[in-house]
Amino acid sequence: MLRQWGANVEALARTDMKAATSLSFHLRGMIERNAGSVQPLVYARGLALAATGAGARLFEHSRVDALRRDSGGWSASANGLTRFAGLRRPQHRWRR
Repeated sequence: MLRQWGANVEALARTDMKAATSLSFHLRGMIERNAGSVQPLVYARGLALAATGAGARLFEHSRVDALRRDSGGWSASANGLTRFAGLRRPQHRWRR
């Protein structure tokens, strides 16, 4: 049915699913070769690796109290004021 709409799908048997996911509990599956997905944790780890590689310092358990836009860009306050060049406002797409 999906192929009639132009999807490049393939049914996967249990052995193919294990090879694709390294998990043995999937009985069958499907793969759509033209689709993509983002795993949020892997994405966040990749961003952290790229940022630290570029010289950024990352801090855990540092809740940002406020974001303000001013002439120099964005300012974030977390127990004091810290200025970030090019800081992007989070969109909370995976927030529950």
